[in-house]
Amino acid sequence: MIAVFGGSFNPVTLAHKKIIDRIKKLDEVTKVIIVPVSDKYEKKGLSTNVNHRIEMLKLVIEKDIIISDFEARQDHQLKSLETLTHFKEEYNDDLALVIGSDNLEDFKNWYEPEKLMENFYLIVINRQSDLGKIILSNPTLTKYKEKIIEINDLDLNISSTKAKRELNNQYLDQRVIDYILLNDLYTE
Repeated sequence: MIAVFGGSFNPVTLAHKKIIDRIKKLDEVTKVIIVPVSDKYEKKGLSTNVNHRIEMLKLVIEKDIIISDFEARQDHQLKSLETLTHFKEEYNDDLALVIGSDNLEDFKNWYEPEKLMENFYLIVINRQSDLGKIILSNPTLTKYKEKIIEINDLDLNISSTKAKRELNNQYLDQRVIDYILLNDLYTE
Protein backbone atom coordinates (compact mmCIF):
# COMPACT_ATOMS: atom_id res chain seq x y z
CA MET A 1 0.00 0.00 0.00
CA ILE A 2 1.20 3.50 -0.86
CA ALA A 3 0.57 6.25 1.68
CA VAL A 4 -0.18 9.65 0.11
CA PHE A 5 0.45 12.52 2.51
CA GLY A 6 -0.87 15.81 1.18
CA GLY A 7 -0.73 19.18 2.83
CA SER A 8 0.59 22.70 2.63
CA PHE A 9 3.89 21.92 4.39
CA ASN A 10 4.14 25.65 5.00
CA PRO A 11 6.81 25.05 6.26
CA VAL A 12 7.60 21.37 6.78
CA THR A 13 7.85 20.91 10.57
CA LEU A 14 9.27 18.27 12.87
CA ALA A 15 5.66 17.08 13.35
CA HIS A 16 5.40 16.34 9.63
CA LYS A 17 8.67 14.41 9.91
CA LYS A 18 7.34 12.39 12.88
CA ILE A 19 4.19 11.52 10.92
CA ILE A 20 6.21 10.35 7.92
CA ASP A 21 8.55 8.27 10.10
CA ARG A 22 5.55 6.66 11.82
CA ILE A 23 3.75 5.91 8.54
CA LYS A 24 6.88 4.19 7.22
CA LYS A 25 6.68 1.78 10.17
CA LEU A 26 3.20 0.55 9.25
CA ASP A 27 3.40 -3.02 7.94
CA GLU A 28 0.89 -2.24 5.20
CA VAL A 29 2.85 0.70 3.79
CA THR A 30 5.48 0.04 1.11
CA LYS A 31 5.96 3.59 -0.15
CA VAL A 32 5.20 7.16 0.95
CA ILE A 33 4.43 10.02 -1.42
CA ILE A 34 4.40 13.61 -0.14
CA VAL A 35 2.13 15.92 -2.17
CA PRO A 36 2.29 19.62 -1.35
CA VAL A 37 -0.85 21.53 -2.35
CA SER A 38 -0.54 23.95 -5.22
CA ASP A 39 -0.51 27.70 -4.88
CA LYS A 40 -4.12 27.61 -6.06
CA TYR A 41 -5.20 26.01 -2.79
CA GLU A 42 -7.39 28.45 -0.91
CA LYS A 43 -6.01 28.33 2.60
CA LYS A 44 -5.49 31.27 4.86
CA GLY A 45 -1.79 31.77 5.52
CA LEU A 46 -0.49 29.90 2.45
CA SER A 47 1.98 32.68 1.75
CA THR A 48 4.95 30.73 0.42
CA ASN A 49 4.89 29.39 -3.11
CA VAL A 50 4.95 25.69 -3.75
CA ASN A 51 8.49 25.72 -5.16
CA HIS A 52 9.87 26.95 -1.83
CA ARG A 53 7.74 24.43 0.06
CA ILE A 54 9.04 21.58 -2.14
CA GLU A 55 12.65 22.73 -1.66
CA MET A 56 12.19 22.74 2.13
CA LEU A 57 10.76 19.22 1.96
CA LYS A 58 13.77 18.06 -0.08
CA LEU A 59 16.08 19.32 2.66
CA VAL A 60 14.65 17.08 5.37
CA ILE A 61 12.84 14.14 3.79
CA GLU A 62 14.77 10.91 3.27
CA LYS A 63 15.54 9.78 -0.26
CA ASP A 64 13.22 6.76 0.00
CA ILE A 65 10.22 9.12 0.21
CA ILE A 66 8.78 10.55 -3.00
CA ILE A 67 8.08 14.29 -3.04
CA SER A 68 5.62 14.88 -5.86
CA ASP A 69 4.92 18.15 -7.63
CA PHE A 70 1.85 16.61 -9.29
CA GLU A 71 -0.67 19.01 -7.72
CA ALA A 72 1.67 21.98 -8.20
CA ARG A 73 1.72 21.37 -11.96
CA GLN A 74 -2.07 21.43 -12.37
CA ASP A 75 -4.06 24.45 -13.57
CA HIS A 76 -6.49 24.13 -10.63
CA GLN A 77 -6.37 22.76 -7.10
CA LEU A 78 -7.21 19.08 -7.25
CA LYS A 79 -9.57 17.26 -4.93
CA SER A 80 -8.09 14.41 -2.90
CA LEU A 81 -10.02 11.92 -5.03
CA GLU A 82 -8.40 13.27 -8.20
CA THR A 83 -4.90 13.09 -6.75
CA LEU A 84 -5.38 9.57 -5.43
CA THR A 85 -6.86 8.42 -8.73
CA HIS A 86 -3.79 9.76 -10.54
CA PHE A 87 -1.40 7.86 -8.28
CA LYS A 88 -3.55 4.71 -8.47
CA GLU A 89 -3.21 4.80 -12.26
CA GLU A 90 0.53 5.53 -12.04
CA TYR A 91 1.46 2.86 -9.49
CA ASN A 92 -1.38 0.29 -9.80
CA ASP A 93 -1.34 -0.34 -6.04
CA ASP A 94 -3.63 0.21 -3.07
CA LEU A 95 -3.44 3.77 -1.80
CA ALA A 96 -4.14 5.36 1.56
CA LEU A 97 -4.65 9.06 2.14
CA VAL A 98 -2.98 10.37 5.29
CA ILE A 99 -5.15 12.86 7.18
CA GLY A 100 -5.47 14.26 10.66
CA SER A 101 -8.42 13.38 12.84
CA ASP A 102 -9.60 17.00 12.53
CA ASN A 103 -10.07 16.39 8.79
CA LEU A 104 -11.91 13.16 9.49
CA GLU A 105 -14.54 15.13 11.42
CA ASP A 106 -15.26 17.16 8.27
CA PHE A 107 -15.08 14.16 5.90
CA LYS A 108 -18.80 14.25 5.04
CA ASN A 109 -18.20 17.62 3.34
CA TRP A 110 -15.37 16.37 1.14
CA TYR A 111 -15.72 15.90 -2.59
CA GLU A 112 -17.35 12.47 -3.21
CA PRO A 113 -16.49 10.90 0.17
CA GLU A 114 -18.29 7.64 -0.68
CA LYS A 115 -16.27 7.16 -3.86
CA LEU A 116 -13.07 8.03 -2.02
CA MET A 117 -13.70 5.40 0.66
CA GLU A 118 -14.87 2.83 -1.87
CA ASN A 119 -11.56 3.07 -3.77
CA PHE A 120 -8.97 4.05 -1.18
CA TYR A 121 -7.91 3.71 2.46
CA LEU A 122 -7.37 6.36 5.11
CA ILE A 123 -4.49 6.60 7.56
CA VAL A 124 -5.75 8.87 10.32
CA ILE A 125 -3.33 10.65 12.62
CA ASN A 126 -5.25 11.04 15.85
CA ARG A 127 -5.00 14.50 17.34
CA GLN A 128 -6.68 13.75 20.66
CA SER A 129 -10.04 12.95 19.13
CA ASP A 130 -12.46 10.12 19.77
CA LEU A 131 -12.03 8.42 16.40
CA GLY A 132 -14.63 5.77 17.16
CA LYS A 133 -17.23 8.45 17.81
CA ILE A 134 -16.26 10.37 14.65
CA ILE A 135 -16.49 7.22 12.52
CA LEU A 136 -19.85 6.19 14.00
CA SER A 137 -21.28 9.67 13.39
CA ASN A 138 -20.64 9.38 9.64
CA PRO A 139 -22.45 6.62 7.69
CA THR A 140 -19.78 6.51 4.96
CA LEU A 141 -16.95 6.12 7.48
CA THR A 142 -18.96 3.51 9.39
CA LYS A 143 -19.56 1.54 6.19
CA TYR A 144 -15.83 1.51 5.34
CA LYS A 145 -14.36 1.49 8.85
CA GLU A 146 -12.16 -1.51 7.99
CA LYS A 147 -10.37 0.77 5.50
CA ILE A 148 -9.36 3.25 8.19
CA ILE A 149 -5.94 2.79 9.79
CA GLU A 150 -5.52 4.72 13.02
CA ILE A 151 -2.27 6.10 14.39
CA ASN A 152 -2.80 7.02 18.03
CA ASP A 153 0.73 7.14 19.44
CA LEU A 154 2.17 10.43 18.20
CA ASP A 155 2.77 13.56 20.24
CA LEU A 156 2.41 16.38 17.70
CA ASN A 157 2.25 19.58 19.66
CA ILE A 158 3.75 21.63 16.81
CA SER A 159 1.88 24.23 14.79
CA SER A 160 3.14 25.57 11.45
CA THR A 161 1.95 29.04 12.46
CA LYS A 162 4.04 28.96 15.63
CA ALA A 163 6.98 27.43 13.75
CA LYS A 164 6.95 30.29 11.21
CA ARG A 165 6.76 32.88 13.96
CA GLU A 166 9.44 31.46 16.25
CA LEU A 167 11.84 29.73 13.79
CA ASN A 168 13.51 27.50 16.34
CA ASN A 169 14.74 23.90 16.55
CA GLN A 170 11.85 22.92 18.78
CA TYR A 171 9.60 23.04 15.69
CA LEU A 172 11.85 23.06 12.61
CA ASP A 173 14.93 21.31 11.30
CA GLN A 174 17.89 23.72 11.20
CA ARG A 175 18.17 23.28 7.42
CA VAL A 176 14.60 24.54 7.05
CA ILE A 177 15.30 27.51 9.34
CA ASP A 178 18.39 28.37 7.28
CA TYR A 179 16.37 28.11 4.04
CA ILE A 180 13.61 30.37 5.44
CA LEU A 181 16.16 32.99 6.51
CA LEU A 182 18.15 32.79 3.27
CA ASN A 183 15.01 33.26 1.16
CA ASP A 184 13.39 35.83 3.46
CA LEU A 185 10.20 33.77 3.86
CA TYR A 186 7.37 34.41 6.34
CA THR A 187 8.39 38.00 7.04
CA GLU A 188 5.09 39.75 6.32
